[in-house]
Amino acid sequence: MSPSESFENIEDYKKINRDFEIVLATRASRLAAKILDLFFFLAMIVLGLMLASFFGEMSFRDMYFWLIELQTNEISTSKSINSSPEGFQILLIVLSFFSVIFIQARLLVRDGQTIGKKIIGIKIINAFNLGKVKLINIIFIRWIFFEILSVLPFGTIIVLADVVFIFRKDRRCLHDMLSGTVVSQKNENLS
Repeated sequence: MSPSESFENIEDYKKINRDFEIVLATRASRLAAKILDLFFFLAMIVLGLMLASFFGEMSFRDMYFWLIELQTNEISTSKSINSSPEGFQILLIVLSFFSVIFIQARLLVRDGQTIGKKIIGIKIINAFNLGKVKLINIIFIRWIFFEILSVLPFGTIIVLADVVFIFRKDRRCLHDMLSGTVVSQKNENLS
């Protein structure tokens, strides 16, 4: 039987095909990949801020604090910044943000990996047939849905529960279970 056939779970597949071994990603490797993804995100945002400060009158420092105040909804009452970024500066910041999302989404759909997962050598696969994950599962359920939840007041509880789920025997977080995925060590036999 090949990895493209459907099974209820990975354990069923392993019982039938003892020659093919899937190695689950360790908790530490998943955390390391997440941290690397965060560094990549921050580096791209800083690059966007640097470019924006080069092309406008607002300094890098002021734009940095402007972004922080924007996130905390204090921009309207703040007196610490005397100006706002120009339209072109805002465009550069927004482009840097969306370039990260585009790059990561493209890698997720194509390879089942983000930049962090590529560096660490782990991959997201379909938990039922060990193949590629469908676009809706990998982008919308596994990624965007949980990002949206993280900013909602009650979402913090769900996000914390999601993290705690990694301590299960199969190391699948809540987002893995909802999207039908598992994170494994990269194996060239997996599509």
